[in-house]
Amino acid sequence: MRGGVRGPSRSPAAAPGGAPVLRECDVCGTRCVAKRCGRCGRRSYCGVRCQREDWASHRVACGVAPAAACAVCARGGTTTAPPCGHGLCAACEYALSKRRKPGRPKCPRCRAPEQSESALILEDEVPLLRARHAAVVRTDAAEARRLLSRAAERCRAAQAWEAAAARRDAGLEGRRSSRRHAVLADLELGEALLGLGDFDGAATSLGRGLPLAEAGAPGELPAATATLWTGLARAQLEIGNAAGAAHSATRATARADAPWQAHHTLGAAQDRLGELRAATAAYRAALAKVGAHDAERATVLFNLGRCCRASGDLGDAVECLRDCLAASPEDGAAARELAVALEAAGDSEAAVATLRKYLVRSPADLETTRALGAILFSRGDLLAAREVFYGLAHRAPDDVDGLVRLGLVHARLGDAREAEIRWRRALALDPACVEARANLAGVRSPAAAGL
Repeated sequence: MRGGVRGPSRSPAAAPGGAPVLRECDVCGTRCVAKRCGRCGRRSYCGVRCQREDWASHRVACGVAPAAACAVCARGGTTTAPPCGHGLCAACEYALSKRRKPGRPKCPRCRAPEQSESALILEDEVPLLRARHAAVVRTDAAEARRLLSRAAERCRAAQAWEAAAARRDAGLEGRRSSRRHAVLADLELGEALLGLGDFDGAATSLGRGLPLAEAGAPGELPAATATLWTGLARAQLEIGNAAGAAHSATRATARADAPWQAHHTLGAAQDRLGELRAATAAYRAALAKVGAHDAERATVLFNLGRCCRASGDLGDAVECLRDCLAASPEDGAAARELAVALEAAGDSEAAVATLRKYLVRSPADLETTRALGAILFSRGDLLAAREVFYGLAHRAPDDVDGLVRLGLVHARLGDAREAEIRWRRALALDPACVEARANLAGVRSPAAAGL
């Protein structure tokens, strides 16, 4: 109960003859066998309903002041005040009610005296914060980030507690549970930092905790799951350690329960290492596992198509990129990559049609407009290329790359004066533009120039 009763209410005093004493309820005035507040014994109530109504005004006199912030997520202003005094916000109280085990206290901070501070944090508070994060991650990005930051903060507190305990108990036996909590703190902190985008910190924490968890006996330490290895691989990839990412992702994919993200991360690492065939195989494995309606399926198809094109498998590249564009029609990168694959396969007409169709949907995409002009130029359709680059110059008059390309089109058409105007304009906008300066200086023949 949220009110002052903690455990059974105090029994009413008995009259000399053994009959209970009748008292007036301090809320509704009903004369009855009223029970007193189980904490202070100074207020009498006829029942639970009156006690709850009185709690807001009675709790200060009772000695339980409302907490300034939630004891778990640290959110202020919305805390309740249970008899123990550890305030919980409504969201944490609800999440706790969904996962509390029978016989456990309602408040996650009311633990047995022999339970360590790190155990309280890692086994009660952090899982509760993760559950709350999962509930709001798609609807409230700011709150989701705040919860992850709080989880990281609490994991660091657990690490500090474990470090102090290790120094205090150096040389003593029976440190197995502490070692478990030290590893668990690393893993939980790594996951939280990964969600916050701190890839250096995530790689450090997961890289320290996962080998220890992997080496431990079953049940002795937290499990080194495929998801955790995938998280480590992703963090390593983000900080530029492609070799380490490939190793970690390989450890993840070796498990039967490896998610599709493990294979996708392995493909990305091998792609960065230049191992295109291995990357293609990993992307195919990811595609086999990702859901048919998963929003990330388009990402897998794009990377697989790009790898197939780079390795010369143009048929599969075109097929994958067409599926990607069908799943995500507004993906300009997929449209451009498909056009490049089609042109490499000798079907420049289909490449032009693909880009024109996309630009009908997204006419403001300057990069795709440049790609269309480049393909038209390369196939010798100079008038159409000039029209495309004129449109680009109208929408983005300060686009240096577009001005240089328009100058090359004019040069190929034999209009040297217009070409010179475009290149001088490009140099005025960007004095470091080497291509415009070289064309003006006659370093290369504009008539032979290519886009």
